[in-house]
Amino acid sequence: GNLTNLMFLSISNNYLNGSIPSTLSRCTNLGVLQLSFNDLSGPIPDSLKNLVSLVGFSIEKNRLTGPLPSWIGGWKNVDSILLGSNHLTGRLPSDLGNCSSLRVLSIEDNLLTGPIPSELCNGKLLSQLSLNDNTFTGTITDTFQNCRQVSEIHLNG
Repeated sequence: GNLTNLMFLSISNNYLNGSIPSTLSRCTNLGVLQLSFNDLSGPIPDSLKNLVSLVGFSIEKNRLTGPLPSWIGGWKNVDSILLGSNHLTGRLPSDLGNCSSLRVLSIEDNLLTGPIPSELCNGKLLSQLSLNDNTFTGTITDTFQNCRQVSEIHLNG
């Protein structure tokens, strides 16, 4: 659509299916996007990288696939990223550490692999990390040695 002044969009808890519309990127003032608890599938569209005003991004409990895009690290104002319970694959991008306002990162119950990047703790506001039920590798001490501000980490698998 042409809703360039739209600031809040919540269409969670419906039976929406199909892919996330790339046209959402036209909502350039969007601060909160909530698409959780639906039946959405496919990848996270690259066009969403243009939503630089986002403070909250929630797409948990869908059937989204593909890698977690590194361009999410360009969202400087985002406070919470909730991506849990999808089918996201690949590695956790180190660029997430560029989200300087990020407080909550929830990516549990996906198919993510590889090491958890230590850059994740670059943001000084990060307080809650939910990474459980993925297949991460590496050592905890290397990953979280700079996470002094984090009060909750969920890693159980």
